[in-house]
Amino acid sequence: SCCCCVFQVIGTPSEETWPGVNSLPHFKPDRFTVYSPKKLRQAWNKLGYVDHGEELASRFLQCFPKNRLSAQAALNHEYFSNLPPRLCELQDISSIFTVPNVKLQTESGDSIQVCARRNSQGKASSGGKH
Repeated sequence: SCCCCVFQVIGTPSEETWPGVNSLPHFKPDRFTVYSPKKLRQAWNKLGYVDHGEELASRFLQCFPKNRLSAQAALNHEYFSNLPPRLCELQDISSIFTVPNVKLQTESGDSIQVCARRNSQGKASSGGKH
């Protein structure tokens, strides 16, 4: 099942890692192989190429809901520290490309990422990697 694939990466939940999991109606501990958690970059190696990417992803991928990072708290995570502050001030319907020096940058393969970089004075400059 899909749960087994997730458990292979983040570990099979137990009462120690998720208090009350054994009492959940659809959780049958005897039906799951017990896996230990591993680094997320072992499953998705690109997480190791982006500053703070693996740490942010691991804060979101928590079985125990109370341990998950909230979206509001994530906005203050170091992963976003290289982005211009004006991105956080945009209205919901505004394009991120109205912020100076924000552009798309292709990676190897087909994926595209938004990038911007600050210079030593804290201002955004183009041409950086995020």
